[in-house]
Amino acid sequence: MVLAEHRAIRCPMRPHSKRWIMSDYVDPLETDFPPPEIFWSERLTALEAAEAQQKYSLVCRLPALEEATRMPALRTASQRWPGALREAELSHPDEVLRRAASAAMLREGQRRESVCEVREAVVLWGVLHAMLLDQRALRGERSGLNGCTLDCLVARDEARVRATGAPRRWPSSPCLRRVAGAKVRPRQAYLWLAARVGWRLPALNFRLFGRAGHWDTHPDDPPWSREPTLSR
Repeated sequence: MVLAEHRAIRCPMRPHSKRWIMSDYVDPLETDFPPPEIFWSERLTALEAAEAQQKYSLVCRLPALEEATRMPALRTASQRWPGALREAELSHPDEVLRRAASAAMLREGQRRESVCEVREAVVLWGVLHAMLLDQRALRGERSGLNGCTLDCLVARDEARVRATGAPRRWPSSPCLRRVAGAKVRPRQAYLWLAARVGWRLPALNFRLFGRAGHWDTHPDDPPWSREPTLSR
């Protein structure tokens, strides 16, 4: 099975609508965010490289740990890198070991882009972990306040950028609503990352998990993300 065309097709969601509209076609990549080439040309930070190395080091040790130490390690992995346990569960064990070896080679200043699919998966997971942590932090801050909204997520990211000078992880609220929906949930992060790198969602999932599966499509996914991207 090989990856076919990755570019996202044209189809938006109208602002404030709960349904994806097929009549007005708009490329989710024609947004206020830089094109995919900018994403791939960005340089890794020392923290990103270290986080990837520490994550795979822990994940690869999990099967050999005894119960008393394994449960705390599982909690650490889940809390520090949301999605890491799902990656380990769905990916082939040999693939996880290859990713660990690739992560060990990451260095500050390297470009995200690589001709190696294994390295791309490591980099993409690093970005996705950070996005899922953004959503989790927002839910923690806004628990019970009915304030876990898309606008709050974007505002929180903008505050982070102003405080640190780091690149944005999320687009404007109208852009995110149009491309990935208004509901703050993990699926939204996957969808935005797919659009951000110029792929459809099944193609992103194939890189993240190394295989296709039922998780590739969901009834309320935007139409642009659901087109077939894998062929035998």
